[in-house]
Amino acid sequence: MNEWPKTLAFAAAAALTAGAALTLDMFDRRAADKVFDDQGQPFFAAFSDPLMAQAMEVVEYKPDTATVTPFQVQQKNGKWSIPSHYDYPAEAKDRLAKTAAGVIDLKKDTIRSDDVADHEALGVIDPLDTKTSTLKGRGKRVTLRKQADGEILADLIIGNEVKDRPGQRFVRLPGSPRTYGVNVNVDLSTRFADWIRQDLLDLDKEQVRKIVIDRHKADPARGVIVPGEVSTIRRNPADRKWSLDSATPDETPDVAKIDEIVSALAGIKILGVRPKPAGLTKDLEQSTDGTIELKPSALMSLQSRGFYKTRTGSLVSNQGEIQVGTDQGVVYVLRFGEVTVADGEDLSAGTSDDADQPASSNAEAKSDNTEKAEKPSASGTEGRFLFVTTRFDPELVVPPRELDVDPMPALPGDPFQLPDSSAITPGFETDVAKEKQDRAEKERKRSDELEKKREEGRKRAQELSQRYAGWYYVVPAGAFGSIAVDDAKLLKSGTETPSPLNRPQIPPNFGLPGLPGQ
Repeated sequence: MNEWPKTLAFAAAAALTAGAALTLDMFDRRAADKVFDDQGQPFFAAFSDPLMAQAMEVVEYKPDTATVTPFQVQQKNGKWSIPSHYDYPAEAKDRLAKTAAGVIDLKKDTIRSDDVADHEALGVIDPLDTKTSTLKGRGKRVTLRKQADGEILADLIIGNEVKDRPGQRFVRLPGSPRTYGVNVNVDLSTRFADWIRQDLLDLDKEQVRKIVIDRHKADPARGVIVPGEVSTIRRNPADRKWSLDSATPDETPDVAKIDEIVSALAGIKILGVRPKPAGLTKDLEQSTDGTIELKPSALMSLQSRGFYKTRTGSLVSNQGEIQVGTDQGVVYVLRFGEVTVADGEDLSAGTSDDADQPASSNAEAKSDNTEKAEKPSASGTEGRFLFVTTRFDPELVVPPRELDVDPMPALPGDPFQLPDSSAITPGFETDVAKEKQDRAEKERKRSDELEKKREEGRKRAQELSQRYAGWYYVVPAGAFGSIAVDDAKLLKSGTETPSPLNRPQIPPNFGLPGLPGQ
């Protein structure tokens, strides 16, 4: 009988143990379920309005140069700019909103790993991680903010493609070990050209009236300009035909070649930008107030790119000068420099030896590895440096057509009677006076219209001058060769013969009565 209490005690203990084990098992399963309960959820639930994003930074690691390259776009003081490219103006509002919308749509589609050891193989190591010794497996870090250095809206690291899931990439949140497989359909371009107005001159081919190709050369040793051949091409606004000042009576302009030049001018694209050294005015002349002088380092930087300061203080190019005048009165002055060969940011932003960079919070973002002279390398995209200035020439503005029309000559009268020019037919004095008044009013309106067009052209020239004032550009190297064509190649021998009139011809064997042989 005494064994029953012991048996009951053992049974109770066993029941308690089983209950505890069951409770722990349920807790473990709940914990496991909790670990995996974020699958399918959005990455950034609080980020719902793409227009909230006012700044973006994309950081990539370049294994070939062992450098970290940040690309930034932001809105500051109401203007969009690219801090990683000297705060160059950006056309970013719509593009960034589209990028932000794509980030908002990102979801944690699949969970791929919770092991930090997998980060290298999945390509999701933070490119800004300085504690990890390995240089492999670093991903692309994307950060969206409400404003520059402001509240973070989204921050993630995008890694390699998921081989067994087409369209997916490995994605990780900074500071978290978990890696997801995510359908990434977001435009995260870090190409400088994708974020700017790439059309440099914004030139309408039909508006070009005059082109001057001045092939002078700069002599750096003497600080003078050596004169060269000059070609002046004009387009008549009345009949739209081209002419060349150097053409002889036996030569005609090669219209096809001239049209190619105009197309090349209108098609100049921006590959990169450099800040213009402080001390140069917008017209590329030495500042005269004496407060800013071109530093020797700035002069050397410019000379290495094909630009030289003359004794008079002007900046000239060793590739001459090209002027393009439009019927708005805007005159573009293009000064082409030397060739540079580079890729990526080395082409679009140059290297840290670019003289007199504007102060920027991102000036230190460039790695020390990029502090080298910008010289043509064996491979890469070939570009050429270019300075652009503009001015206004009122004589290029095409006047209203009526101003060029002479009054209709009077019909001939009686050839046997001398006309009396002072005579006015009785009863028509009022009509003649009104006609003169109307004509004077029309001339006034036409004159006002011409002045309005000139004012618009003057304003346009000022806007362009302001746009180009702080920069010189890298453009495709081939553009120069397509524009600075030799004078001899602009002409063709022989004059144009007018085409025969398209009139009906007399059929053969068709005779008229009464003529011999009929």
